[in-house]
Amino acid sequence: MPAPTVTVRVEDAKGSHRIAIGAGLGVAGAAITLLLPFALLWLAVYNPGGFFELNPDLVRDISLLVLAGAILFLLSLFLYRRGFAVLRGVDRRFTVASVLCLIGSLGFLLILVAVVVILGSTNSLVSCIHGQPSHALSCLRSGQPLGAYTGLAGFWLGWLGGVGLVLGLPRRAVAFRAACCTAPPRCTPFCSSRWSVRSSG
Repeated sequence: MPAPTVTVRVEDAKGSHRIAIGAGLGVAGAAITLLLPFALLWLAVYNPGGFFELNPDLVRDISLLVLAGAILFLLSLFLYRRGFAVLRGVDRRFTVASVLCLIGSLGFLLILVAVVVILGSTNSLVSCIHGQPSHALSCLRSGQPLGAYTGLAGFWLGWLGGVGLVLGLPRRAVAFRAACCTAPPRCTPFCSSRWSVRSSG
């Protein structure tokens, strides 16, 4: 008796490919948007006299890093949404994840707008942060309220996009596992007894 094989649908392959690229862009965006700016700001504020100095140039560079990271996050959510949209054609349960990723994309567009607005007031921000390093967010809110509140709205919309990923990615993993376990022994390491019984029944 020939071993059963997995039939790979075009939608599954295309959706998985887009999701994989989106994941790579998301990791790069997280490093550029979160890790690098906070590391530079920490070094400038709590290690004065070192290589990094808190001045308008550093604030501009950090803003540009956030801008680049937000663009990567935007592209990441766009690809996630496209991937979920393709998978939605064979499984309607991906609809919510696709819609939330679209909302998250709008959030990162707002963050891009906020960064552009903030870039125009770097001098006042630096003066405020020099006096109160631990109140950087308060300085941003008082010095550039439009950018601060636009960025805050974008953050929460982006958070909804993250919820879409939390809903969509595990569902995709479950679908892969269920399909893969119909073709042992190649996919046996991914299978539990529950899946094996289900697939054999």
